[in-house]
Amino acid sequence: MARTFVFLLKDDPATKLDQIRAASAQVGIVFHGDLREGWFSGGIPGTGLDTRGIYRIVGNRITIIIDQKPYLYTWEQIEAMLSGFIEG
Repeated sequence: MARTFVFLLKDDPATKLDQIRAASAQVGIVFHGDLREGWFSGGIPGTGLDTRGIYRIVGNRITIIIDQKPYLYTWEQIEAMLSGFIEG
């Protein structure tokens, strides 16, 4: 079951998206898309830490829909991690 998360971007959206891409790449998640919308997928193979979803940026708001999450994490943990990084 997919979950939707909406966050306000305090920084320039282009800068924040670059930061998200760089941090995600460190754990094997690849982003495809542009400053308006795109998708992401990946993780560390064989660990069950795979994730997949889409994102959309409108103004200073980013909407993230995750349809596959790492099984080790609850949705609440996923939301807390996203919030801490995106809004932090």
